[in-house]
Amino acid sequence: MKDNRCDERFVDVSAESVMNLKPTRSSFEDVSLLRIIGTGSFGKVYFSLWSGAPVAVKVMVIDSPDAEGTYVFEASLSTKLMHPNLVQTFNYSTMACEPMVGGGSESLCQNVHDGQSSMVHLWIVQEWCDGGTLRQYCDRPRCADVERVLDIMLEIAGAGVYLHNRGVIHGDLTGSNVLLKKQALRKGFVCKVGDFGLSQVLAGDSESVVTGRMGTVTHMPPELFDVNGGKAEMTTKADVYALGVLLWQCLTGEEPFEGFTPPQIVLEVAGGTRLQLPPTVPSSVAEFYSHLTEAQPCERPTFEEALADIATLLNETS
Repeated sequence: MKDNRCDERFVDVSAESVMNLKPTRSSFEDVSLLRIIGTGSFGKVYFSLWSGAPVAVKVMVIDSPDAEGTYVFEASLSTKLMHPNLVQTFNYSTMACEPMVGGGSESLCQNVHDGQSSMVHLWIVQEWCDGGTLRQYCDRPRCADVERVLDIMLEIAGAGVYLHNRGVIHGDLTGSNVLLKKQALRKGFVCKVGDFGLSQVLAGDSESVVTGRMGTVTHMPPELFDVNGGKAEMTTKADVYALGVLLWQCLTGEEPFEGFTPPQIVLEVAGGTRLQLPPTVPSSVAEFYSHLTEAQPCERPTFEEALADIATLLNETS
């Protein structure tokens, strides 16, 4: 009788055999855009299928070398970051293109095959998160369910620990940039931090970076309003402050500084104004919030310390 089993002598399981993997195909070949689920200054986000699997695809048309560098930085960085509480980026592709004449609303540009174009089409293929955003979740006060709010903070802080250990400052940690993915958990979802378009990568052992690229003003700490020549010094503690604002937002169900203009917010925060929690919030949680949003960066905890504090608070409330 013929033995159809593989002869193990001819099976290459060496590490070197991995180098023989075929390269990933271009997103333009494997991805089908189905419907728009979001728009912004960067372009559009589509619900899509990647080889039959649901994904989200950021589609951008880039018309300058500077913009191309910024967007490709985001795509390249996000493919190198992997954590259960980060939105995973699977692949990205670029292609020279030209604007379409008379195209419909879905038409962004048409491909050119000689590469002679000043415009670039960029697709970023990402994990599909089907639960909306944390900002949408914060549509009502959650003071009566502090345990659930702390569980959300635990997941975001866990992502923060990973990012900071990799030398990455997120730089724009807001409710719009925390996506929710439905899972069979008590709260019904898991939090995924995404959007690294304003992130900073620290050089070597450096703990700060001087930058003019800022995030959302409502979630920015006071030190970033101390601008010199259009730039400010950003540290990892800027993300920690933003976590405090997210905690406030989840507990109150309100938008931070709602009704204020950006210049007014700058004046308020730079002048020492701090968002106030309702008196119904447990004192231990209120104290933790105050710690996260201290005016001086050195007085805020690291994400690792915040993670331990959240775990302690969860034990107290469960």
